[in-house]
Amino acid sequence: MTDKIPYYLDKRNENLVDVINGIEYTEEWRPVVGYYYPYEVSSFGRVRGFSDGGSFIKNQHFNKKKYLLTAIREKEKYNRPIFVHRLVADAFLENEKNKPQVNHIDGIKCSNFYKNLEWATNSENQLHSVRTGLRVMPKGKDHYWYGKKGHPSLMKNKRKGASNNKSKLVLDLNTGIYYENLREACDAKGIEKYKNASYQLIKYKEKSKIGLVYA
Repeated sequence: MTDKIPYYLDKRNENLVDVINGIEYTEEWRPVVGYYYPYEVSSFGRVRGFSDGGSFIKNQHFNKKKYLLTAIREKEKYNRPIFVHRLVADAFLENEKNKPQVNHIDGIKCSNFYKNLEWATNSENQLHSVRTGLRVMPKGKDHYWYGKKGHPSLMKNKRKGASNNKSKLVLDLNTGIYYENLREACDAKGIEKYKNASYQLIKYKEKSKIGLVYA
Protein backbone atom coordinates (compact mmCIF):
# COMPACT_ATOMS: atom_id res chain seq x y z
CA MET A 1 0.00 0.00 0.00
CA THR A 2 1.02 3.63 -0.46
CA ASP A 3 2.39 5.76 2.37
CA LYS A 4 -0.80 7.80 2.77
CA ILE A 5 -3.85 5.82 1.71
CA PRO A 6 -4.71 2.27 0.59
CA TYR A 7 -4.54 1.59 -3.13
CA TYR A 8 -8.30 1.19 -3.49
CA LEU A 9 -8.87 4.73 -2.18
CA ASP A 10 -6.24 6.33 -4.39
CA LYS A 11 -8.13 8.00 -7.27
CA ARG A 12 -5.09 9.46 -9.03
CA ASN A 13 -5.29 8.54 -12.69
CA GLU A 14 -1.63 7.66 -13.01
CA ASN A 15 0.52 4.58 -12.48
CA LEU A 16 1.37 4.11 -8.82
CA VAL A 17 4.84 3.11 -7.67
CA ASP A 18 5.48 1.41 -4.33
CA VAL A 19 8.19 -0.56 -2.55
CA ILE A 20 6.88 -3.86 -1.17
CA ASN A 21 9.16 -6.23 0.77
CA GLY A 22 12.17 -4.33 -0.50
CA ILE A 23 11.17 -4.55 -4.18
CA GLU A 24 9.93 -1.57 -6.20
CA TYR A 25 6.78 -2.25 -8.23
CA THR A 26 5.19 -0.04 -10.87
CA GLU A 27 1.47 -0.45 -11.38
CA GLU A 28 0.55 -2.45 -14.48
CA TRP A 29 -2.86 -2.40 -16.17
CA ARG A 30 -4.54 -5.24 -18.05
CA PRO A 31 -7.97 -5.46 -19.74
CA VAL A 32 -11.02 -6.92 -18.00
CA VAL A 33 -12.51 -9.31 -20.54
CA GLY A 34 -16.15 -10.16 -21.16
CA TYR A 35 -18.13 -7.05 -20.19
CA TYR A 36 -20.21 -4.51 -22.09
CA TYR A 37 -17.87 -1.53 -21.64
CA PRO A 38 -14.05 -1.62 -21.64
CA TYR A 39 -12.43 -1.79 -18.21
CA GLU A 40 -8.92 -2.38 -16.93
CA VAL A 41 -7.65 -3.80 -13.66
CA SER A 42 -4.23 -3.09 -12.20
CA SER A 43 -1.62 -5.18 -10.43
CA PHE A 44 -2.27 -2.98 -7.36
CA GLY A 45 -5.97 -3.89 -7.25
CA ARG A 46 -7.43 -0.73 -8.79
CA VAL A 47 -10.04 -0.71 -11.57
CA ARG A 48 -10.58 1.95 -14.21
CA GLY A 49 -13.24 2.61 -16.81
CA PHE A 50 -13.27 4.68 -19.97
CA SER A 51 -15.47 7.48 -21.26
CA ASP A 52 -15.31 10.13 -23.97
CA GLY A 53 -13.19 12.22 -21.61
CA GLY A 54 -10.63 9.47 -21.10
CA SER A 55 -10.07 6.97 -18.29
CA PHE A 56 -11.17 7.25 -14.66
CA ILE A 57 -10.54 5.24 -11.48
CA LYS A 58 -13.65 3.39 -10.32
CA ASN A 59 -14.96 3.41 -6.76
CA GLN A 60 -14.75 0.29 -4.61
CA HIS A 61 -16.83 -0.71 -1.61
CA PHE A 62 -16.89 -3.45 1.03
CA ASN A 63 -19.47 -6.18 1.28
CA LYS A 64 -20.59 -7.73 4.59
CA LYS A 65 -17.63 -10.11 4.60
CA LYS A 66 -15.14 -7.23 4.14
CA TYR A 67 -14.21 -8.05 0.55
CA LEU A 68 -13.86 -5.19 -1.97
CA LEU A 69 -16.25 -4.97 -4.91
CA THR A 70 -16.68 -2.61 -7.84
CA ALA A 71 -19.59 -2.14 -10.25
CA ILE A 72 -19.01 -3.42 -13.80
CA ARG A 73 -21.46 -2.81 -16.65
CA GLU A 74 -22.43 -6.32 -17.72
CA LYS A 75 -25.17 -5.19 -20.12
CA GLU A 76 -26.10 -1.82 -21.58
CA LYS A 77 -28.14 -0.76 -18.55
CA TYR A 78 -27.09 -3.24 -15.89
CA ASN A 79 -24.24 -2.84 -13.39
CA ARG A 80 -22.97 -5.97 -11.67
CA PRO A 81 -20.90 -5.94 -8.43
CA ILE A 82 -17.67 -7.86 -9.01
CA PHE A 83 -15.03 -8.95 -6.48
CA VAL A 84 -11.88 -6.95 -7.16
CA HIS A 85 -9.58 -9.79 -6.09
CA ARG A 86 -11.22 -11.97 -8.73
CA LEU A 87 -10.57 -9.41 -11.45
CA VAL A 88 -6.92 -9.16 -10.41
CA ALA A 89 -6.44 -12.94 -10.30
CA ASP A 90 -8.09 -13.45 -13.71
CA ALA A 91 -5.81 -10.84 -15.25
CA PHE A 92 -2.46 -11.54 -13.55
CA LEU A 93 -2.38 -15.11 -12.19
CA GLU A 94 -2.07 -18.37 -14.10
CA ASN A 95 -4.63 -20.99 -13.11
CA GLU A 96 -3.32 -24.18 -14.69
CA LYS A 97 -5.21 -26.46 -12.30
CA ASN A 98 -8.46 -24.53 -12.80
CA LYS A 99 -8.95 -23.83 -9.09
CA PRO A 100 -12.27 -22.07 -8.37
CA GLN A 101 -11.39 -19.61 -5.59
CA VAL A 102 -8.91 -16.80 -4.91
CA ASN A 103 -7.08 -16.68 -1.59
CA HIS A 104 -5.49 -13.65 0.13
CA ILE A 105 -2.08 -14.93 1.23
CA ASP A 106 -1.63 -12.52 4.17
CA GLY A 107 -5.27 -12.92 5.28
CA ILE A 108 -6.08 -9.23 4.65
CA LYS A 109 -9.19 -9.24 2.48
CA CYS A 110 -8.78 -5.72 1.13
CA SER A 111 -5.15 -6.27 0.06
CA ASN A 112 -5.57 -7.03 -3.63
CA PHE A 113 -1.98 -6.54 -4.79
CA TYR A 114 -1.45 -9.36 -7.28
CA LYS A 115 1.48 -10.89 -5.34
CA ASN A 116 -0.83 -11.29 -2.33
CA LEU A 117 -3.30 -13.48 -4.25
CA GLU A 118 -3.31 -17.14 -5.24
CA TRP A 119 -5.77 -19.58 -6.77
CA ALA A 120 -7.10 -22.17 -4.31
CA THR A 121 -9.61 -24.95 -3.87
CA ASN A 122 -12.40 -24.57 -1.33
CA SER A 123 -10.61 -26.85 1.15
CA GLU A 124 -7.31 -24.98 0.69
CA ASN A 125 -9.09 -21.68 1.32
CA GLN A 126 -10.77 -22.99 4.50
CA LEU A 127 -7.54 -24.48 5.82
CA HIS A 128 -5.70 -21.21 5.15
CA SER A 129 -8.38 -19.24 7.04
CA VAL A 130 -7.84 -21.49 10.06
CA ARG A 131 -4.04 -21.20 9.91
CA THR A 132 -4.10 -17.39 9.57
CA GLY A 133 -6.64 -16.96 12.38
CA LEU A 134 -9.44 -15.65 10.16
CA ARG A 135 -11.52 -18.65 11.13
CA VAL A 136 -11.12 -19.50 14.81
CA MET A 137 -12.51 -22.91 15.68
CA PRO A 138 -12.73 -24.44 19.19
CA LYS A 139 -10.49 -27.42 19.83
CA GLY A 140 -10.88 -30.68 21.73
CA LYS A 141 -13.58 -30.67 24.39
CA ASP A 142 -14.35 -27.00 23.63
CA HIS A 143 -15.51 -27.98 20.15
CA TYR A 144 -19.28 -27.42 19.87
CA TRP A 145 -19.99 -30.95 18.66
CA TYR A 146 -17.73 -32.72 21.18
CA GLY A 147 -19.76 -35.54 22.74
CA LYS A 148 -22.92 -34.72 20.78
CA LYS A 149 -24.76 -36.86 18.26
CA GLY A 150 -25.91 -36.04 14.77
CA HIS A 151 -23.39 -33.59 13.32
CA PRO A 152 -25.62 -31.59 10.89
CA SER A 153 -23.19 -31.79 7.96
CA LEU A 154 -23.04 -35.57 8.26
CA MET A 155 -26.82 -35.86 8.63
CA LYS A 156 -27.30 -33.65 5.56
CA ASN A 157 -24.95 -35.84 3.54
CA LYS A 158 -26.75 -38.94 4.76
CA ARG A 159 -30.14 -37.59 3.67
CA LYS A 160 -28.82 -36.70 0.24
CA GLY A 161 -26.99 -40.00 -0.10
CA ALA A 162 -23.60 -38.29 -0.32
CA SER A 163 -20.58 -40.39 0.55
CA ASN A 164 -17.58 -38.27 -0.45
CA ASN A 165 -15.89 -36.99 2.72
CA LYS A 166 -12.38 -36.83 1.29
CA SER A 167 -12.31 -33.02 1.00
CA LYS A 168 -13.71 -32.16 4.46
CA LEU A 169 -11.59 -30.44 7.10
CA VAL A 170 -10.68 -32.91 9.87
CA LEU A 171 -9.93 -32.08 13.51
CA ASP A 172 -7.78 -34.25 15.81
CA LEU A 173 -9.58 -34.01 19.16
CA ASN A 174 -6.47 -35.10 21.05
CA THR A 175 -4.01 -32.55 19.64
CA GLY A 176 -6.30 -29.82 18.29
CA ILE A 177 -4.58 -30.02 14.87
CA TYR A 178 -6.65 -29.48 11.71
CA TYR A 179 -6.01 -31.50 8.55
CA GLU A 180 -7.15 -30.65 5.04
CA ASN A 181 -8.89 -34.01 4.62
CA LEU A 182 -9.23 -37.44 6.20
CA ARG A 183 -6.49 -38.98 4.06
CA GLU A 184 -3.97 -36.41 5.33
CA ALA A 185 -5.08 -36.98 8.94
CA CYS A 186 -4.73 -40.75 8.57
CA ASP A 187 -1.22 -40.40 7.12
CA ALA A 188 -0.19 -38.09 9.99
CA LYS A 189 -1.53 -40.46 12.65
CA GLY A 190 -0.22 -43.60 10.98
CA ILE A 191 -3.70 -45.01 10.29
CA GLU A 192 -3.43 -47.45 7.38
CA LYS A 193 -7.07 -48.49 7.07
CA TYR A 194 -8.60 -45.36 5.50
CA LYS A 195 -12.03 -46.92 4.88
CA ASN A 196 -12.29 -48.04 8.50
CA ALA A 197 -11.39 -44.52 9.65
CA SER A 198 -14.08 -43.02 7.42
CA TYR A 199 -16.60 -45.49 8.87
CA GLN A 200 -15.58 -44.51 12.40
CA LEU A 201 -16.13 -40.78 11.72
CA ILE A 202 -19.51 -41.27 10.06
CA LYS A 203 -20.98 -43.77 12.52
CA TYR A 204 -19.38 -42.84 15.85
CA LYS A 205 -18.48 -39.18 15.15
CA GLU A 206 -16.82 -37.60 18.24
CA LYS A 207 -16.86 -40.94 20.09
CA SER A 208 -14.81 -42.71 17.44
CA LYS A 209 -11.78 -44.59 18.70
CA ILE A 210 -9.40 -42.78 16.35
CA GLY A 211 -10.01 -39.34 17.94
CA LEU A 212 -10.84 -37.55 14.67
CA VAL A 213 -13.92 -35.53 13.74
CA TYR A 214 -15.06 -33.60 10.69
CA ALA A 215 -14.73 -29.87 11.49
